[in-house]
Amino acid sequence: MKELGLSDMKKIQIEILKDFSRYCNENNLMYFLGYGTLLGAVRHKGYIPWDDDIDIIMPRGDYDKFISNFCSDNKKLEVLDVSNEPDYTFPFVKISDNSTILQEDYAINFNRLGINIDIFPIDGAPVSEDERGRILGKIKFYRNILKVKYVTISSRNNFLIKLIVTLGKVLFYFIDYRNLLKKINTISRGVEFGKNDSAGCLVWNYGAKEIMDKDIFTESIKIEFENSFYNAPKNYDEYLKNLYGDYMTLPPKEKRASHHRFKAYRKV
Repeated sequence: MKELGLSDMKKIQIEILKDFSRYCNENNLMYFLGYGTLLGAVRHKGYIPWDDDIDIIMPRGDYDKFISNFCSDNKKLEVLDVSNEPDYTFPFVKISDNSTILQEDYAINFNRLGINIDIFPIDGAPVSEDERGRILGKIKFYRNILKVKYVTISSRNNFLIKLIVTLGKVLFYFIDYRNLLKKINTISRGVEFGKNDSAGCLVWNYGAKEIMDKDIFTESIKIEFENSFYNAPKNYDEYLKNLYGDYMTLPPKEKRASHHRFKAYRKV
């Protein structure tokens, strides 16, 4: 295997994004750049300089159609999801390049994962604030168990963190992570997208900050990202303010770092 650098990895991610976008446009599927990818497009016209992944969001109906029907002339690409890969480890989709291998620093790894982009579903949110809190609380509970099962114990951790993680791993040892993924997906699908006035990505990421006006996820504009144009929410300003606040101000230098730890390889 040949180890790939960050620039090589980004080139592969962009090619995946182009293929994904082309397919969605040809099949009338709604998608948007999301999270740090959208922030990078707005603020930098490309990747945030210290970022290393691509995030997409899709209304649940389009998301499900994509999973069921995606096909590409690029035979290296495959859609990875708990619905088609029983050992897959996330409650959202990745499009992966199977000519590559991505090794992440997790205690549980999906061994067929290559360089990829992430695709997150947008679900409807309950009208009642109490019901929203209950649903988000349940999902957070299951996600925290997942985090304990995923995390590796490192020499960089202090004694107390090592002790807490070790006790958590013992406590949750007999809980199958696949059941946790199913619970998260089932809860997130509880309200149909478009049924109520609010929606957001419930399966991952920012919790209550994710919940916003559903109309944000129904209209798109084109926005530049790494010299090509892709869909962004028409009201991307409200979306980004909800998640990040004053998103045009750069964070302090000490926070300008990737939160991922991995190595990428090209199969030879």
